[in-house]
Amino acid sequence: MRYKHHLIAITLLLISNFSFANDKVISVATLSDYAPFCMASEDSKSNQFIPVGQDAVGFSGYSWDVFRASFHRMGYSIQISVTPWARALHSLQSGKVDILFPAGKSVERLKVFDYSKEPISEINFALYVNADSTIQWQGLASLEGLTVGVKRAFNYGDRWNSTTDIIKFDVNGSQQGFKMLASNRIDALLGYEYSWDYFLKQAGWKHKYRKLAILDSTHEYLASLKSNPRRKTLFKAFEQGKKQLIESGELGKLKQKWFGNNQ
Repeated sequence: MRYKHHLIAITLLLISNFSFANDKVISVATLSDYAPFCMASEDSKSNQFIPVGQDAVGFSGYSWDVFRASFHRMGYSIQISVTPWARALHSLQSGKVDILFPAGKSVERLKVFDYSKEPISEINFALYVNADSTIQWQGLASLEGLTVGVKRAFNYGDRWNSTTDIIKFDVNGSQQGFKMLASNRIDALLGYEYSWDYFLKQAGWKHKYRKLAILDSTHEYLASLKSNPRRKTLFKAFEQGKKQLIESGELGKLKQKWFGNNQ
């Protein structure tokens, strides 16, 4: 009888420990081509498990560093899925993951997603034109009747979403967008400033284009389905972890690492 009681106690302890371990794992989807915030190299794996104290293989970026360091400080391991943005967004919408990051807010998204109080990154929406373009910026009216490239499934804010007299053309990414701009297949390109400036610098194309204007600015956050019962706990863990990064000076070091003196 005593042996039976011991066996039951051990079984309950194992179940309890297994449950606790699962509670300290967060599943997350993010994108692969958003330098310098989230970017995958050729040796990256689309699905990885990242225990506390370790880093992903072939995946890096400012937003990832902030996300990983914040949750690791709170004792969470991370199950990460790195895919094109539209697929990452669908993973959250279908409930396959707890969190999507980095995600901007919009009226439509707020209907189904909740967001962390603390942002993970800051974004400027920048309009790019060819260096010799004759377009002069006088507000959005400057673009009436023109074709503007935008990255497919990306959020550019409610102001942009509400415009109806500009032709919006979906592009798959910054490389395709800038090539189309150079060949005059589009009149302007709307992008995320830090990310697209980073691409132009890496490609050696900065001299070919100029920034017409900063259309708007926003913050990016962690997003979770309103129906996810873990969302508040996970958001709180991120916010507490990021607070520790700020207090320790680690967040400042990450900004310097990825942006130098530009942020």
